[in-house]
Amino acid sequence: MNYYPKSSLVRSDFRQSPALPGCVSAKGWLRALLTAAAMACTIMFALAANTTTALAAATGAPGVPNLSPNNYNGANSVVITMNMWWGNNGTSWQLFQNGTLVYSASLVDNSPNAQTATSAVISNLALGTYTFTAKLTNSFGTTAGNALSYTVTQGGGTTTAFTVTASAGANGSISPSGTITVNQGASQSFAITPNSGFNVSSVTVDGVNVGTPTSYTFSNVQANHTISAAFQPQSSGGGPFGGSPAAIPGTVQAENYDTGGQGVAYNVTAVNGTDNAYRSDGVDLEITADTGGGVSLGWTAAGQWFKYTVNVATAGTYAVSFRVAAPTAVTGAFHLANSSGANLSGSVSVPSTGAWQTWTTVTANVTLPAGQQVLTLDQDNAGWNLNYMSFATGGTTNPTVPATPTGLAATANSSSQITVTWNTSSGATSYDLQVDGALKTGVSSPYVDSGLGASSVHTFAVRADNSAGDSAFSSLVSATTQSSGGGGGGGGSLPAHLITGYYQDFNNGAAVLRLTSVPMSYNLIAVAFATSTGTPGQVSFSVDSGLSSALGGYSQAQFIADIATCEARGQHVILSVGGANGTISVNSSASASAFASSVNSIMATWGFQGVDIDLENGISPTFMAQALRQLKSGSIITLAPQTIDVQNSNSDYLALALSIKDILTICNCQYYNSGTMLGANGQVYAEGTEDFLTALAVIQLQAGLAPSQVGLGLPASPSGAGSGYVSPSVVVRALQCLATGANSGTYVPPAKYPTIRGAMTWSINWDASNGYQFANTVSASFGSL
Repeated sequence: MNYYPKSSLVRSDFRQSPALPGCVSAKGWLRALLTAAAMACTIMFALAANTTTALAAATGAPGVPNLSPNNYNGANSVVITMNMWWGNNGTSWQLFQNGTLVYSASLVDNSPNAQTATSAVISNLALGTYTFTAKLTNSFGTTAGNALSYTVTQGGGTTTAFTVTASAGANGSISPSGTITVNQGASQSFAITPNSGFNVSSVTVDGVNVGTPTSYTFSNVQANHTISAAFQPQSSGGGPFGGSPAAIPGTVQAENYDTGGQGVAYNVTAVNGTDNAYRSDGVDLEITADTGGGVSLGWTAAGQWFKYTVNVATAGTYAVSFRVAAPTAVTGAFHLANSSGANLSGSVSVPSTGAWQTWTTVTANVTLPAGQQVLTLDQDNAGWNLNYMSFATGGTTNPTVPATPTGLAATANSSSQITVTWNTSSGATSYDLQVDGALKTGVSSPYVDSGLGASSVHTFAVRADNSAGDSAFSSLVSATTQSSGGGGGGGGSLPAHLITGYYQDFNNGAAVLRLTSVPMSYNLIAVAFATSTGTPGQVSFSVDSGLSSALGGYSQAQFIADIATCEARGQHVILSVGGANGTISVNSSASASAFASSVNSIMATWGFQGVDIDLENGISPTFMAQALRQLKSGSIITLAPQTIDVQNSNSDYLALALSIKDILTICNCQYYNSGTMLGANGQVYAEGTEDFLTALAVIQLQAGLAPSQVGLGLPASPSGAGSGYVSPSVVVRALQCLATGANSGTYVPPAKYPTIRGAMTWSINWDASNGYQFANTVSASFGSL
């Protein structure tokens, strides 16, 4: 978000003291003199503002806007007046209340004369002090003014509030406790602390058990909530998670290993994990994107092990279905052992599923005695995740032929590529794919068929294989390659709908990834960020040393090879310039040429296919347009403005987007870290809602951008932004509302935009930490647009 300096204007409140009859007090004379002076200034300003002589258009950025209120009596409603005393005029202005946009309007350029404007009535203000700032904008840039401090002392408005009721059982505490009042949209955190000798046994939120975390945060509170915690004695020798052994037959969740800690319940070489808060002694856990959600076990390594206390109802042979995921195949991944160390399952291999959160099932058979016992999952080789183990009676030593895969789908990525996907079949060890009648063996989902002709039709069928034989082929599906890039400017052939994800070239606590680990659901990857050099406008790029260290080494050659791999399988990789700390300035023809020259050089060296502009400290639409038009022909060009930068066609980013409409791929506005903003209908909408997304997106559509050039930018998880996170399902509803008119909120768009391009998220890494919920949910909705 843009930062505006906040300083208070000091105002003396002259009050006339009682005077002797026939006399005027000193304060009264002073007030009279000031009043007369103010009236004179007002008359002079009005004369200046209404000068009718021939005027020249602005030749530079606007003058400084100054603010004043219509009263100083502390009322809970106020009108703010903006005055720019002389110089270059603005063509639009925006008014902010405590950093949140509350009013904007277009202006007439009467340069170099004075300029004035007044806001709508700002009412229902609660008691307290408010800071107002303004931005005045024209084609040369934006100028921010000084702050105005306004204090409400009477008739304050009300703030919607909700309650969170927190309680704890014996042998522990929750803080804060009792009934807590939380303002709408705010967050409230709780610390859950067991007494000495006890562990957290369960935390229940709104009636749902959320595991055994030691802290919990309600974000963007929009309703009343409850949270309660229970505790249990620690067991120095370890024991079943939750106090009771897992039942067999039944499912044993990977995250529910025994209690007791390192060397007792598990053995790990290092403590990893992104969702260890699920249980107070959690290690190597993360949120899963598998069907049913929950938590999975990762960060596997040879020599590690986890113990599970189970209760077997009947002695016999059980078929065990292991729910696993692996970016690449792992031979001899693990085995299941009893308390004596005997290998019960034999060595179990994990096939490639293509990503850490793309799941399949492998099976093995174990023979178990009846009664309570401890099973150990021994990790023999690294590179796989486990969600659960499901034990069923009737296990056999010989596998059965797998079922025919379901869910076969083919999607055209471009004029030369089609991606084919299908659901995994239980017990399958590999898959064969018929491609236009030719057999491709040993393939996995997703499969990319490339080198195809534009507007050509292709057919596909799939079968599953294991040592027992092959399943029947599925029914044929077909897909037609695109005839063009789907609209929206440069970038060659792109899918009709895009999920743009930012790849973090740094380590900030989110999951660290190689580019090749980015799932195929992200068809446009923006690598963040290029950095400035000593030359105005010039940028450079390198692999961050912290990222390389976290990945155990990531060289420039490896990064370049990974870009090529992503692009070969149908993903497009571009370079993002800017970010919240970006200091790159393109404000002259020379700096525009330096920017274009350096970006073209980086694209040639690294293999990037285009550039993303994410400068958050102001841009010059004129000179940035010059720079982008000097890029290599056909480059992908994306913009990532803040909401304030696309409020109307004169806002800097929207003005830029409209001026490069012929080469612009997509404008992904950041609908977060924003607060309330004006929608296309002039109404104010709060971030974190469907209406906020749709009402603000329509501003760009009505200004003249094609629907295929408009995307919705949201954080992938609450950790990805300071505010504005919404469930991915809300993003889907907003896209469906814009595309088809279905699932609209209180705001109903004036038209349907079936070619709306898609969504963007900050970031792929935070999405990975959140089980890829954003990418999986949003990409699955594209078929309904």
